[in-house]
Formats: sequence, structure tokens, C-alpha cells
Amino acid sequence: MKKEHKIAQEIYAISELINSGDYQKAIDRFRDLETNNPKNNTIKFNKVGFLIDIGFGLKNSKIVKEGIVTGEKLLKDSSCKNQKTNLYYNCANGYVSFYHLGYDRERDVKQIVDNENLQNAKRNFREALKESNHFDSKP
Repeated sequence: MKKEHKIAQEIYAISELINSGDYQKAIDRFRDLETNNPKNNTIKFNKVGFLIDIGFGLKNSKIVKEGIVTGEKLLKDSSCKNQKTNLYYNCANGYVSFYHLGYDRERDVKQIVDNENLQNAKRNFREALKESNHFDSKP
């Protein structure tokens, strides 16, 4: 079996672990996959959404932040231009997750209006839509 096929199978298995709520096992398997394939672009691209979803599931803002930072770095990488819509979407999702992890009911209204994470989420959602519209409008 080709290495790329094995990586795709492992990514699918990690996704299934996330979907079933087994976040610790998912992060452990992802870290192993990443360690064994440090230069693989498919893993780098999937890392963003995986870390955000796993971090939120584990209620670990550090993991969510790692996903956001990874996504923002990839957005600056010219080799990822075809994935910009997904990267912006994942970063936006990450900022929303980051917001929810730090939500304080006692300050709820002020938190919503002035929250930097929500503003970043909105900015990234808008960029995802722009990229999607740009992609869809090409001949």
C-alpha cells in the first residue's frame, strides 16, 4: 500500500475518533502521524481543523490556539492557495471555539460586543466567502 494511501486512512480514522468524541485518542494518533510524516502537506492541511475540533472537545484552548496559528501560517503559504476557503473557515471556527472556551456568563453582553475572537471569526468567515465566490466565479 502506498504511503499516501496509509496517511489518508489514518486521517479518516482520526476524523472518526473526533466524530465519536474520543478526543484524547484522536490527538494521540494525530501527533504520532504528524511526528512520523513532518513534511506531508495533507497532514499539515488537516492539522488545522483537527486541532480546533479536538481542542474544543477536550476544552483545551491551547490546542485550539495551535490550530488557529497553524491555519494562519498556511494562509500565508502560496502553496495553499487552493485551500484558502477551507483554511479561513477553519480559522473562523477556531476563533468561535476559542471564544466559547473563555465565555463568562456574568459578562455576556460586553463579551459579545467587544470580543476579539468573535471579531476574528467574522473576519475569517468573510474571507472564506470571498475566496469561495472567487473560486466559483472562475471560468
